Amino acid sequence: MSQPLVLYSYRYSVYCWIARLTLAEKRLSYAVLEINPFAEDQGHTRFERTPFGLVPVLEHGAFTLYESAAICRYIDLSFPDPALVPKEPMAAAQMAQAINIIDNYGYRPMIRQVFAHQVFRPIEGLEASNDEIAIGIAASAPVLKALEPLCGQGFARPGGQKTLADCHLAPMFGYFSQAEEGAKMVAGYPKLAQWCAQLKDWPSYLDTEPKIGAAGA
Repeated sequence: MSQPLVLYSYRYSVYCWIARLTLAEKRLSYAVLEINPFAEDQGHTRFERTPFGLVPVLEHGAFTLYESAAICRYIDLSFPDPALVPKEPMAAAQMAQAINIIDNYGYRPMIRQVFAHQVFRPIEGLEASNDEIAIGIAASAPVLKALEPLCGQGFARPGGQKTLADCHLAPMFGYFSQAEEGAKMVAGYPKLAQWCAQLKDWPSYLDTEPKIGAAGA
């Protein structure tokens, strides 16, 4: 009998969405334990599994792993069908490059500033800042400029072959494009715009997309 997969996840976290999307693309069954890392009454559950108190955390039998990129790489190596890393060395390197770009330079401006302040915080009844949105948009520009030439190489590859970069970038751009200013910016990059438009035709993406503001989501 195969060992069970358990994902500790926060439903609105973009990095948890990345992990869920990767699991879905592999067509794997897994249990989800909801952990809100921002709740004051969280208790000690999350701290027992990661020293940083954040999610996602994956348990595979007795093995525990945190950090979304590591989780997704482990999933791909442990369950090889379908493969999510290109066989060609250059394409595999560009896949890793795209993931590093979005993590190191895109996450904060695209998610924590633009999406959070133009979409998430208003829906949650929290104070939002137009200054944060403007700063985030400015900082997102070089990220999209860097990713545009990688589109069709490390991700959005011909023939519809998905990579770990597709699984990593899709939630980031999914949230970013929900913001009016984010959608306008994406529209200025033809390859990225076409790829983003096609995300709504990706079953794994649709199955794992968080329903922001939906009752009971």
